[in-house]
Amino acid sequence: MEPSNYHPTNITYGVAFGPGAPEDGQQCDVMLCHTQENSLFKINLARAIPNIGNHGSTFFNAGIGIAYEQKLGQSPVSLQADFTADYSYIGEHGQTLLEWALEPRFYYNLKKRIAQGKSANNLSANYLALRLSQSVLYDSALQQSELSTFATPVWGFQRRLFKRGYSWLSGRPYVGLWL
Repeated sequence: MEPSNYHPTNITYGVAFGPGAPEDGQQCDVMLCHTQENSLFKINLARAIPNIGNHGSTFFNAGIGIAYEQKLGQSPVSLQADFTADYSYIGEHGQTLLEWALEPRFYYNLKKRIAQGKSANNLSANYLALRLSQSVLYDSALQQSELSTFATPVWGFQRRLFKRGYSWLSGRPYVGLWL
């Protein structure tokens, strides 16, 4: 049973908490706060909003996602660990998906961001990653579950919004390596 609700593209927004302090000589405006961030705890608020519809039958989808991202030293590399729980219901058919993943990220174009006067040391930039994930999908109609392990390339960008907000968009192809 291949995960039927596997989404190769994610547009997410949420709240991130980090202990960052303002950089010397830099002012923090409303949309671009120049703070140094070495770690972030993120809550994916987009998954918490139920998606309810009627596509020939009743449709419902909601979930929660949490993540922790840690910058590795002064390098443009970080490691993100995340956990997602989703529940989907179509008609009389329900599915529960639990997924945990590790995602090493490489932030690129940092010199260009610095040249434009933007911060490049706060986990707010474009990145490339390799997502290593494992998931359990339980189908209530079939009364069965399946464990899947998957590796796939990811492109994304993450941006700081206001004092505690972050928005990120990531895309991954529906190709990869089933492990």
